[in-house]
Amino acid sequence: WHMLTDDPMLSWLGQRRYLEPELVEPQLRQRIADYPIGYAVIHTNLIGRDSSALNEILGYFNSMDDLLCPFALEGDAIVFRTSAHPDECAPRTPEQIAPDTVQIDIGAAGDEWFIGRGWHYQEDIFGVTLRWAGADERAALHVNLPVGTYRVEIAAQAFHEPRTLELHANGASIGAPVIVPTANLTTFTFDSLNVNDVNLLALELVYDDAIQPSALGGGDERPLAIAVDWVRFYSLP
Repeated sequence: WHMLTDDPMLSWLGQRRYLEPELVEPQLRQRIADYPIGYAVIHTNLIGRDSSALNEILGYFNSMDDLLCPFALEGDAIVFRTSAHPDECAPRTPEQIAPDTVQIDIGAAGDEWFIGRGWHYQEDIFGVTLRWAGADERAALHVNLPVGTYRVEIAAQAFHEPRTLELHANGASIGAPVIVPTANLTTFTFDSLNVNDVNLLALELVYDDAIQPSALGGGDERPLAIAVDWVRFYSLP
């Protein structure tokens, strides 16, 4: 019963109480080190691939870069390796798609390693994989990039009405705000992102509002701001 309702870490993972980071983090750190725990496995078939609980767990795990890192996607299981494992953790680096270019393919298998707060579940719409942002006032991505300067491009589309979008990196604004249209996915460029160390980079997509389709007569209760297809990082000379 204590594990079900009174233990901050286990009760949150069992979705019987809300996430309290100030209580969960020290428990997680101590237990990974003391047992030790080598892997954390998320069973999406038990939690639900389309559930907000899954996105909350992924977002929290991805923010703990010195403790948990990507390992494998195996069927319904998302497997994180911990810093206590003898092989330790690999950087959370996106896939290289061209020389000097890496990409997070939002909505596709593998984006689970980068997703932070603010996102809804993965979707495939007529062959385009994406996620809607709007579950929070901003949508976060967690990523490791080599030291250098980057141009960031984002393919996005707004729901119902145009949205103002800003990009922040570790709290600082990158480039100028843009207006995201509703008609189709549009590519936006943000210059320039300076990465001065190899520590985890927290990117945040900040939008001005989100609307529930149910408020417009639809059946979807999710607050939707913008859909994102991909985020690309181009290394600059």
